[in-house]
Amino acid sequence: MRNYPKDYAAFSLARIQKGQGDPNIRQVSPSDYTENLMVGYRQFDSEGPDPLYCFGHGLSYAAFSYDNMMVVEQEEGNYLVSFSLANISDVSGAEVVQLYIHPLTAKIYRPKQELKGFKKVYLNAGETATIEFSVSPEDFSRWDIDTWRFVSDDGPYEIRIGSSSRDIRLHQAVKYKERKP
Repeated sequence: MRNYPKDYAAFSLARIQKGQGDPNIRQVSPSDYTENLMVGYRQFDSEGPDPLYCFGHGLSYAAFSYDNMMVVEQEEGNYLVSFSLANISDVSGAEVVQLYIHPLTAKIYRPKQELKGFKKVYLNAGETATIEFSVSPEDFSRWDIDTWRFVSDDGPYEIRIGSSSRDIRLHQAVKYKERKP
């Protein structure tokens, strides 16, 4: 507290009189925002550097096994993704399963993968559960600056399931075709 001035009003008035807050007196340098979508895990997974703890990383006494991934295309570009998750340890635990979409041939520069869903699953020791995700056409979309709306690009995508952005356990390629209304 000894660094704070005793008379705040006089101190604030002096700062204003010296030009703080007035752009005519104080020069403000413009800054460019060039990160776009490359923020956080999207940048680390696409460009590096390798983080000490990747996005979604968690610690548990339990160990989990991912198996039997199935992707079924439903009507109008929707997909049902299912897989089995087993607690293969001797203790109960929780796992946060994460679904990522990875464009295999992107038409524009995009992140390597994007998180599209997650679920926290509690399993007792030795228990197995079937986990399901619904993937909609919006999950394949990106923002188009020319049309000023979200668009979905036709082409191959990879649906990835993992426990973190760097620990992908299951993946399956799908050929997405945009459905016209």
